[in-house]
Amino acid sequence: YLKAGVAQIKKTLSTKQSDVLLNNETAPIDSVSPSYGGGLKISLTDSFGLKVSYDAWRTESKDSYGNKSNVEDSSVRVGLTWML
Repeated sequence: YLKAGVAQIKKTLSTKQSDVLLNNETAPIDSVSPSYGGGLKISLTDSFGLKVSYDAWRTESKDSYGNKSNVEDSSVRVGLTWML
């Protein structure tokens, strides 16, 4: 299957340099952005199945110096379905 929609994103980015966490955090990002993905559902029996999916979304981000860039995040999910 294919899917498309919107995602609400809330995140804060921190700067890490030489394994030391600096106090450089960006302003919190709270936005709505486009998302897309695809997946596969496999029915093994009438009540048991397997699901695999990939999702991606794009947000605008600012680093600790105020420079803007587009960031694309993604996730892969694997799950089992059991209908009781």
